Amino acid sequence: MAAALFVPGKGDILIDPASQGRHIAEAPLAFIALVAHTIRLQYSYNFQWMVGTLGWGDTPMPGWFYTAFGCGALGCLLLESGGSSGLGWRPRSLMIAAAACVLLIYAAQYALWNPPGSSEPIDGVEGRYFLPVAPLVIFAFPPMLRRSSRLFAPALAGILAVLCAVTCLWAVMARYYGAAPGLPSTSGTARLASVSTRCAVGTKENILVTGIVVGGHGLERLLIRAIGSGLGKRGFSNALLRPSLSVLNANGIVLARNTGWGTNPDAAQISAASAGAGAPALPPNSADSAVIVNVPEGKYSVEIAGADGTTGIVEEEIHEISCSGTRLANVSSRGFVGTGDNVMTVGLVVGGTGAESLLCRADGPSLARFGVIGALARPTLELVQGHFGKLTNTGWASSPARADISAAASLVGAFPLDLAGADSAGLVSVPPGAYTMRISGAGGSAGVALAEIYELP
Repeated sequence: MAAALFVPGKGDILIDPASQGRHIAEAPLAFIALVAHTIRLQYSYNFQWMVGTLGWGDTPMPGWFYTAFGCGALGCLLLESGGSSGLGWRPRSLMIAAAACVLLIYAAQYALWNPPGSSEPIDGVEGRYFLPVAPLVIFAFPPMLRRSSRLFAPALAGILAVLCAVTCLWAVMARYYGAAPGLPSTSGTARLASVSTRCAVGTKENILVTGIVVGGHGLERLLIRAIGSGLGKRGFSNALLRPSLSVLNANGIVLARNTGWGTNPDAAQISAASAGAGAPALPPNSADSAVIVNVPEGKYSVEIAGADGTTGIVEEEIHEISCSGTRLANVSSRGFVGTGDNVMTVGLVVGGTGAESLLCRADGPSLARFGVIGALARPTLELVQGHFGKLTNTGWASSPARADISAAASLVGAFPLDLAGADSAGLVSVPPGAYTMRISGAGGSAGVALAEIYELP
């Protein structure tokens, strides 16, 4: 019955549940090891979502509450087990059933989200999936405290229940009736006109990957450039001399590819479009790359790597040339953040009139649950324009607008950040103009980070 209704969880990779099932059957120990690896990366995130968030998943509890709840629940189990006589065959059976249920949950998500034979962490797992297993764990909990008063467990459970009720009430009041600033509103016709990202490009997983979301209904015409050798004239001694640029759709199909913009048959159009967008002209024989694409609403990605495996600093530019009912709704770039010239710098231009409301994020620790190796442990986010002022954040959970940041992320469909994590984020409402978002590692640290800019409705 489920097979007839199956819809792939991802449209950009091959999903084949039958082949995945055969892979699990052929290598069960490897699958169990993958489950253990996934749990190690995602346990904090899944536990928080199993305990719960309020509203439409946009009102988290305070970070300390999840630790207190876990310790309290474990304490209740330990104290309640004091009257147990031993671990008989029924508790053992329940323990085996609980472990089997957990493996089946991960097997189901592995089949629906990961390509056959994938060794990447299992995607699509949510904490609420484990709630039906909780009674099995409770009933099968082994006797550990032989001598404990029967009053202790009910007393601790009562304290925990009161704590939960008070914390829930406080979270709701703070989220919906508190004095925290609300989400900025967008007025007029302001829009993202261009976004550029400058960072170091390595090899394999350290190339520059940018996700683009085109919203609305119609056709979006974009000029996308990868500037490498041109950076040398700006004083960057380690520029990527020969960048290779590819544009892909959500299914992984290459829509455009270029290495050396002068080799394009539409080089004259690229030159005219660059002038129209206010971008510096590219030298005719330079090794910089550029393409023009016409795309409908949807999700796309841009990959920039060094030709022949070379490395260095590159600047990626995405310019909106024209549109018919569409707009740039989200641009997210994943790259390596170093120090000095190797920090990640994102330039954005807001066009039109009125105010543009944006959610800006610098993700580091949260990337680990997606299998990103070497994620930046503590990114610092800065957004600045001369007369606009400056937004600075290191650790979004400490921001007074934390609830509004969470609500904005849910509104635009961004993945939730770890409540106890060190990712950074902020909300701004800005007039038309040019702005710079800078991402660096706190304390001079380095690693892979994701710079995200979302247009709020």
